[in-house]
Amino acid sequence: MAFFTVDGTRTDLNVLRDFYRCALDAGAQELVVVDTIGACGPEAVEFLVRSVREWSAPTFHCISMGTMILASDACAVAAVRGGAEWIQGTINGMGERAGNADIGEVAMALTGLYGVPVRLDLTKIREVSDWCGAPRA
Repeated sequence: MAFFTVDGTRTDLNVLRDFYRCALDAGAQELVVVDTIGACGPEAVEFLVRSVREWSAPTFHCISMGTMILASDACAVAAVRGGAEWIQGTINGMGERAGNADIGEVAMALTGLYGVPVRLDLTKIREVSDWCGAPRA
């Protein structure tokens, strides 16, 4: 069971910590930090993820960020630097709303720039991107 704090990045840090602790006490197995409206920059994301990791130790699982595409990709990379183990993303940045992190770009940045291993077959990124961007009949 995952606990999402929708728009949690605009919540007072102590209140957010209490929400997460209550969720863990109620049986949550994963904690999700969500920046619903893209209120955070990369440094804020890294700080917040690092804080949540301190409160929840190994239970922290994923993060979702979104503003403009490049900013959301940078925030996703910062989340990993802060301790996130799993990133939610989209193909070509197309998702529920505009500005979702492009998982292919994030994966390439993590491996190419930071040496962080990912569990994606990066040789398939272009093929998947082309397939998802192709018009449907």
